[in-house]
Amino acid sequence: MPKKVKIIISILASFSVIFSVSTLLGFNPFFRINSPRDLIMEEKNEQSEEEAILEPSFTLPVDKEDFDKLIIDESNARVLYFSLEDKAPIKSIFKGRVISVRHDQNPFGDESDNQLVEEIWLESEDGKYGASYSFLGEPLVKEGDFIEEDAILAEAIGGEISFYKGGSLSLWIHNEKGELISLSKEIFK
Repeated sequence: MPKKVKIIISILASFSVIFSVSTLLGFNPFFRINSPRDLIMEEKNEQSEEEAILEPSFTLPVDKEDFDKLIIDESNARVLYFSLEDKAPIKSIFKGRVISVRHDQNPFGDESDNQLVEEIWLESEDGKYGASYSFLGEPLVKEGDFIEEDAILAEAIGGEISFYKGGSLSLWIHNEKGELISLSKEIFK
């Protein structure tokens, strides 16, 4: 056998031994070629991680009886409306901090005859979420307060805000990028 052929066979045999030993030790020196099954499993895992990110779990912003009367605007699922009785509690949906309490706000910022509302803005303890409550009622917290999950933030005053689909509380939730998230009953525990 010519010397060049022996050298090539020796090199191939060395690669084979190195590859076999590294595979036994759990290290693959070459990239892994995914089978269709592996690709499907990876895609499912990525989807579940995304779903976990997109489906947070918040406590109820109002009592259970009031939550069951939730008004969802199908054309804008980024805001929830609640029709509350006089003295109904408005609650924190997460543990965090009161960023702002604003009184007698005109939500549209114009000179029209819109009803004036109270606003409370919260930020979650981990900074991942913010919430904005606009309501007819009396705030019971002040800017800078640290609040627990399910803490009472305000007491509602019975009535309806005409531009809030007949509700007396509207709730918006945004992510850490400031983007409003789609809301549904299912994201509340």
